[in-house]
Amino acid sequence: MLPFDWIIGFVWGNGTITDYGLRIQYRNKALLQLIANSLQSKNALKLRQYENKMMLLIPMEEELTQTLLSWGWSGRKDKHRQYPQGDISHLHFIKGYCYTKACISSWTYKSRKGVVHTTPSLRIFGGAGVIRQIDDYFVANLDTTPKRIYRNRCMNQTGHVGECHYLQYLSKKEVPRLIAAIETEELSKLPAVKGI
Repeated sequence: MLPFDWIIGFVWGNGTITDYGLRIQYRNKALLQLIANSLQSKNALKLRQYENKMMLLIPMEEELTQTLLSWGWSGRKDKHRQYPQGDISHLHFIKGYCYTKACISSWTYKSRKGVVHTTPSLRIFGGAGVIRQIDDYFVANLDTTPKRIYRNRCMNQTGHVGECHYLQYLSKKEVPRLIAAIETEELSKLPAVKGI
């Protein structure tokens, strides 16, 4: 079972409101099923295939949808979205948010002595207000240094130019600590999704 605040974080990064209620799209059917089971809804939550993804539909009257709206959620396409304003476990929220909005990669640099090093890096994407609060949490609780928020203009498949913000962590000491903090054990047992 996933913690409720982890699900809030995941949806904060990946959910959309429709006339029906809350819509969560993701490629991993097992993860969406785990979310549905963790919510323990009295109503039947609908899990459907949508293009190359799965979609979980949650009615407006569900606790999750009402909690999101009461905490100021405005959907994943709102670049001015803020961090939730409610009684929340910040670490669980951040883990859920980062599951869908963070990427771990590596970067290579050359030392003054000419030695080439490769170390992990972490980027977290989202609205500036959300990622600023995440960085503040890391500074206060994981002893990281404050990071600058970068703005990136990008174009999607339809030619629409959008804007996104991101934090970038490159420190050899901080990145392993951050990766360990945002990992979610419950998800390590899920089957891998092919084609990703």
